[in-house]
Amino acid sequence: MLPTGHPFTGIQNTSSAKYWTSTLYSRDINYSYTVSFYNGCVANSQFGYYLACRGGVETQAVNPPEPVAQIPLPETGQTNSYAANDDGAIRAGVASPTPRFTTFSGIVVDNLTGLYWSTSVGSGSWENAVQAANQNNWRLPNLREMMSLIDWSRTDPALPEGHPFASFPSTAGPLFWTSTSSYGSLGNSYAWKVDIRRGTMSTTASKTDYGYFAFVNMVMDEDAPARVPITGQTNSYLVADDGAEQKGVKETGDRFTDNSNYTVNDNRTGLMWLKAPDACGSMTWAEAVEYCADLNYGGYTDWRLPNARELESLVDYSQGGDQTALPEGHPFADIDTSGQGHFFWTSTTSSSDSGKALALSLYQGSFTDGSKGAGIKVWPVRGGN
Repeated sequence: MLPTGHPFTGIQNTSSAKYWTSTLYSRDINYSYTVSFYNGCVANSQFGYYLACRGGVETQAVNPPEPVAQIPLPETGQTNSYAANDDGAIRAGVASPTPRFTTFSGIVVDNLTGLYWSTSVGSGSWENAVQAANQNNWRLPNLREMMSLIDWSRTDPALPEGHPFASFPSTAGPLFWTSTSSYGSLGNSYAWKVDIRRGTMSTTASKTDYGYFAFVNMVMDEDAPARVPITGQTNSYLVADDGAEQKGVKETGDRFTDNSNYTVNDNRTGLMWLKAPDACGSMTWAEAVEYCADLNYGGYTDWRLPNARELESLVDYSQGGDQTALPEGHPFADIDTSGQGHFFWTSTTSSSDSGKALALSLYQGSFTDGSKGAGIKVWPVRGGN
């Protein structure tokens, strides 16, 4: 990635070759930051090549423009704080209006997302759910629409306080179907389910399994403060499924802007991310929260550990596997999804166990409850609402 016609000779330009900088890694002085001339990635390392330099002049850094949210994200609902600068302390996102829900004639209007829901619940296989919901202007909600109901301050069920969905089962048992199929060839046989009890989701549900399902209306309030973005799924496996309907809001223009300083703006959500997610390494949850809050990078000191909605917002549900669940053509560099390296911490504590926090898999885009003492990767964020 050196300029065309550069005068340097002997430069190693392979994916494994990294060159030292004089900048120490703040969490472990046995490591320092390195730069790859193969793809421009910055990472921490113990081994590398080196170049020597002298001279130079002091310059005034110019920060890139702040990202502006086209589709603002809502809060997670978490209000209890378990560490300074965690989700419960910062509460990033659009706050829920009061009242959150308005009910009339068996229809529930979500005043946060603008979605119209039925109070009825059905059950059956995935195909049965898609077909049964697809009548009289109703349909099966996609994964992001179903997850928009989750409140991570609550459990059994993880729905907002005072919610009108008394018919939603809240005991252990079958999960709720969504119209979103799994990525790639898995979509022929598997679809996403949402666990209303704990606020998590699963992509390994066989479409022949039994599950509950809710109904969402084709009509929605386009002036709602936190409308639900599209899932990204384009493959359709059945009439009226997510790939066929592709319901949700989409940003105008490019999704991402590479700021050329190893940060990336997300023009959909108004968030700024580090370009190289793996550069920060793995650590416990408490260390991750503290590390992000203390980070001074790119001229900014207001970095934080992303909450569950912020990190999940990066997922494209048409993608997954070795190519990551990020949108096709994304500008992020050097993400290792092998082994357990595909999990990243969020600042959101599990509503069912305060000793655990939500971690997102960039291999398939799903959440898991991870022990806060586990070593999991960290991807700092800033900006947003």
